[in-house]
Amino acid sequence: IQGDPGVSNLVNFSCGVGDVIVGFDGNGDPVCVSFAELLDNPPVITFVPNRSVVETNTDSVVVSATDSDGDEITFTLDSSYSFVSITDGGTGDDTAIVNFSPALDDAGFYMVTVRATSLTKSDVKQFLLEIVADALG
Repeated sequence: IQGDPGVSNLVNFSCGVGDVIVGFDGNGDPVCVSFAELLDNPPVITFVPNRSVVETNTDSVVVSATDSDGDEITFTLDSSYSFVSITDGGTGDDTAIVNFSPALDDAGFYMVTVRATSLTKSDVKQFLLEIVADALG
């Protein structure tokens, strides 16, 4: 290399303390992540069995996950049906309850997707929910 690159040609990229640059965005700015995020292992959801519930009845299933790093886990639903909801167990609890409360005429098969997230990584599990027609309806 010949010549003096000069101060005007120097580029200063910086991240926060304990962060590393993992790439650059479309504007050429650095994308920074913490070492904790970089080394983070995803949570693992345990097996979730298929469920069956009769219209107008309620049911629920407990979903649990583990995280080898001991990070807090939050649960969400990726699928959205009006009769399916999730209640996260809260801080320090690695479980959630998926609730089913189908109405009349909701009979059918539905794929329910549960996501467990810790820091920046996630695990996703799906299970089949069968809503059985109410024989009296």
